[in-house]
Amino acid sequence: PVHYDSNLISVDDTWWKQLVDNTGMNLLVNNSFAGDTMTNKGIRRAAKLMHNNGTKPDVVVVYFGINDIKNGASPEEFQTNYKAMVDAISSNYPGAQICLVTHVPYTWPVTGSTVRETVTIDQVQQFNDIIKNIANTTENCYVADYLQHCLNAGMTYDDFIADAHTRDGLHPNETGMDKITACVEEAILAHNIVS
Repeated sequence: PVHYDSNLISVDDTWWKQLVDNTGMNLLVNNSFAGDTMTNKGIRRAAKLMHNNGTKPDVVVVYFGINDIKNGASPEEFQTNYKAMVDAISSNYPGAQICLVTHVPYTWPVTGSTVRETVTIDQVQQFNDIIKNIANTTENCYVADYLQHCLNAGMTYDDFIADAHTRDGLHPNETGMDKITACVEEAILAHNIVS
């Protein structure tokens, strides 16, 4: 199941399609839907990563949780839900490598207002630390640190909120997709998942 609006960006420019093309991996399932949170979908999503023919994944990339942060999840709620989701993936697909992608700051228009909600580097880092801790305590799990990848490339907080890599302050544009691809590919290759 995929929710994807091809009017926004070509499928060939998405990070997940680029990752598959660059690494030679096979995409079994893209189980992403705009606007979902771990609270309402995370564990159920973890059960739906197998191909229709029964093939189980060798690698699961999780880039999920920004909507939880956007919708006001507390760090404790985020940790509980994220951990439950990762545990469910580990249980459903033993031996699969799990790559958890961290988040970057964002800015988002407040409904009915000209004001924009903004999440800073420090605020998002609190949630990223939770993701890293879960990876460190879960077998076959590692992190693609998207925030650090962008900072290492010279991005500043102003770059994040100026829509340099998003189409709306939150969802990646082609530049953002390229950055996510590079980050996740680097993490996967560093863990010798593909050659």
